[in-house]
Amino acid sequence: MKNKVSKLMIAGKLAVGIQSAYAGGLGKSGVETNVAPELRLTEIGAPYDIVTAPYSKSNGTSVDGVIYTQIASNQRLDFVVEGVRSDVPVQVYLAYSTGSEKPYLWSSFTQGQGQLELDPFDLTLVAALQIDPAIDLVGGSFDTPLGTLNRTHESITLPIQLSDLSNLGEDGEKIYFQAVTFPLDKNGAIIWSQAQASEVDSFIINHSSMSNTELDSKASGSDGSKGSGDTGGK
Repeated sequence: MKNKVSKLMIAGKLAVGIQSAYAGGLGKSGVETNVAPELRLTEIGAPYDIVTAPYSKSNGTSVDGVIYTQIASNQRLDFVVEGVRSDVPVQVYLAYSTGSEKPYLWSSFTQGQGQLELDPFDLTLVAALQIDPAIDLVGGSFDTPLGTLNRTHESITLPIQLSDLSNLGEDGEKIYFQAVTFPLDKNGAIIWSQAQASEVDSFIINHSSMSNTELDSKASGSDGSKGSGDTGGK
């Protein structure tokens, strides 16, 4: 019960508290409105084989990632959030839920990008932080033999030190991760309409396999070659 109440409080923080801040910030916000870049979320295991990242096939269909809890417990999972606005202070949130495809439960970002889709009534907040625009020490971009710095957006890494994952969920159950960013106006209030939401990344909880190598062995043919199928990153 206590855990359920905490989840509802987290959902309330996002679905009610943030929208209240947005409502209070209607009108001139003191923040120049730029076209928000696409926000992307990538998961990287440390060590790498504690997860299989979700990806999209060439035909556009999505393939779930996998969290191998027996080897992931007490390791680190890095969540890389790409496309964070670099021109204003921004609050960054990372959350997961056991339900997704609930965009109708959230207000849309009319001047932003993406859409919140996690179930607000079964939501666990993983990270929440505020970042300010970086200070340019050289007065602008300059050419180098490698190329030119182009800071139209930021990428940040949220390193999560994993706990004992035996109680994360049932074997075969899915959990869904999503990142969202909110720019702040000159008074420090969240501007909901200009927010960015990443895609939703889905992971299957695997309590039975010891490693990716074990799964690869099961999927291999009698000749030792891996079974056919699309591979690659997201």
